[in-house]
Amino acid sequence: MPSASIADHDLNRKIGLCLNRLQSDGVISGAQVCVVQHGSIMAHCTEGNLGSHKNDVAVRPDSLFCGFSCTKAVATTLILKMVELKYLTLDEPICKRIWPEFAPSICPPPELFDALDEDDATITKKWQWKRSITLRHILTHTSGLWFATPPYLTIESLASLESCTMAFHHDPSKPEHTILPISKPGTTCAYHYISFGWLVGGCVIGSYREKHAHEKTYEEIFEELCGSLIPSAVEAGFKPCGAKSTDNLALVDAEFDLTRQMQMRKESAAMGELVESEDSNASGEDSGSTMKVLLQGIEGREWLLDPRIWNSQNAIRANVPAAGGRFSAKGIHLVLHEFTLLSSLY
Repeated sequence: MPSASIADHDLNRKIGLCLNRLQSDGVISGAQVCVVQHGSIMAHCTEGNLGSHKNDVAVRPDSLFCGFSCTKAVATTLILKMVELKYLTLDEPICKRIWPEFAPSICPPPELFDALDEDDATITKKWQWKRSITLRHILTHTSGLWFATPPYLTIESLASLESCTMAFHHDPSKPEHTILPISKPGTTCAYHYISFGWLVGGCVIGSYREKHAHEKTYEEIFEELCGSLIPSAVEAGFKPCGAKSTDNLALVDAEFDLTRQMQMRKESAAMGELVESEDSNASGEDSGSTMKVLLQGIEGREWLLDPRIWNSQNAIRANVPAAGGRFSAKGIHLVLHEFTLLSSLY
């Protein structure tokens, strides 16, 4: 279903035929493609249905799809806007001024030495690593916290970005939950698949509080600082902080139960079978295998790896800046274009 104003009808026709073939072959349930060049819509096609139990509802140009990691670019847009406005800088340790709760003391709190299953020297080293983490480390996936998730995370608690960022604080009453990096910041690039959003979110909330001396939620800050940048994107289909179940939402179809696969690997590791990593350098020289660290990071929360969780009512409403944005193809294009302009400043 093409849009009314298309600049390249031949391109639009070719993309439409390709989408039709993919849908007929069962590769996709439904899809949108929007191609924009120099501000003109060259092509804008839709095909198929909204997936899962909405397989009788056709995709429209304004249908919202779960953006997964495209949401990271939106979070980056906000935090770079705050850098531009001098809320924070890329290279200051975030614990020094904007997020003191992240690592509140120069020396490791004494309770950590009894609570964590590592020797004192390693705990001290990792605490100092945490105190050196900067926004640049977070944005370049080199903070050493790629594996980190809040303890006892549920789909319901996932909905609150503010509570999830608190998991990165040091809580003296629960020192065993303290999250420390597994590699020296700046030395190892490992994709922060979901922790990225909570780390950026903590910097957003903390830097706003430090400058204005009062609290606002991430969503409120986004609207205040970036809402005027992308009004056309909102109209086209752009909800980075979660959507409503009444929106025209596409659902996630998945053939494989990743939760079960990961659970089987976890059980194998518990029985003493070695979990090998395909990339032994991805998590740093002291971390063991990538897969082992991943399993430890999500133990009890393996459902995070199953993309179908994003069809649940709680996850639809959740503000998850690393994965949970809901976008149309046109809406996310307009935002990514703004992100490109901002990132070129740095």
